[in-house]
Amino acid sequence: MKKPLTTFFAAFQRIVVTLSLVLATVLGAAGVAAHNAPAANAAPQGSLPQLPPLPPLPQLPPLPAGSSDLQRMLQPPAPAKQGPQRVNTAKPAPRIGNGRQINVYTRSGGYNRRYILEMPTHYNPARPAPVIFGFDGWRDTPENFRRYSRLYETGARQQAIKVFPESINHGWEGAPYAVVKGGTDLQFILQIIDEVDRTYNIDRGRIYATGHSNGGGMTAVVACHLPHVFAGAAAVGGAFYDPVNRGCKNRAIPFLIMHGRGDTMMKIGGGYRHNGAHYMAVRDLVNSYARRNGCGFPPRVTRIPGGERHVYPCARKELQLILNPQNHTWNRVPDASQEVWNFLSRQRL
Repeated sequence: MKKPLTTFFAAFQRIVVTLSLVLATVLGAAGVAAHNAPAANAAPQGSLPQLPPLPPLPQLPPLPAGSSDLQRMLQPPAPAKQGPQRVNTAKPAPRIGNGRQINVYTRSGGYNRRYILEMPTHYNPARPAPVIFGFDGWRDTPENFRRYSRLYETGARQQAIKVFPESINHGWEGAPYAVVKGGTDLQFILQIIDEVDRTYNIDRGRIYATGHSNGGGMTAVVACHLPHVFAGAAAVGGAFYDPVNRGCKNRAIPFLIMHGRGDTMMKIGGGYRHNGAHYMAVRDLVNSYARRNGCGFPPRVTRIPGGERHVYPCARKELQLILNPQNHTWNRVPDASQEVWNFLSRQRL
């Protein structure tokens, strides 16, 4: 303890000596000036010369109780700690022109995977672009879903980067006919986001998901497990097998559900398919998201062309249900394509 205290008082002594020298210099300079000044400007006899104010003494810290405190006080402040920065190491997606599309092949989770990447007609690298994922149904293809989903007829054509991934053996996780274990397709989706982000300026606060049938079920999987990544989800005629809504994060996410009362494949009241696999009633899925989104009942119901819109009063995130009398289809009336894009495009993380 003696050594730090000795150092402290030595430093203090040096400061006092320095101030004394400064004071002496100032006083001497003032005396010379008074001696050389004209008599008319001389100060009256016996008066003191007017000296400039002295600089304030430095504020010395109080003497600490222990030598460790003194050493810590004399050291420069430590730099602020920063959390680890995430590094995107995914391979970059191919660069293509505005309005063009391309098949992208990659490897994820031990599988060779593919997705269609389609650029908006008005992409500007100076402005972050939203991204919308479109999931096809069981035994379908990304090409066919791209065609009948008609997202190219909406504002997504000009504004959004569109991604149409391909499932393994034409079945997304969560369905009884899926061949991949849970999390495999989610890993693929996250990898696609990183690959596209390496090449293009994407808005990570505006990533959306939509799909039909089994693709609607995959949309529910995304909403269940990735609400911190996706800003909104919209499922049309979804196949909501029980696993698509298990183990969900307790975080709100905007969700639009469109379903036909006349759907004979995925009945609105739920049921069993594929050797007894149970799928949820639409009202049960809605109630699940009503709890997550802080929504009340009853919803406000309005008539729209070809159906009715149910808008729930929600404290956190938006929840809508659109019903129509149709069968298992991506319906034109009401226009599923426009409803999906209108809903998703206004959502933000």
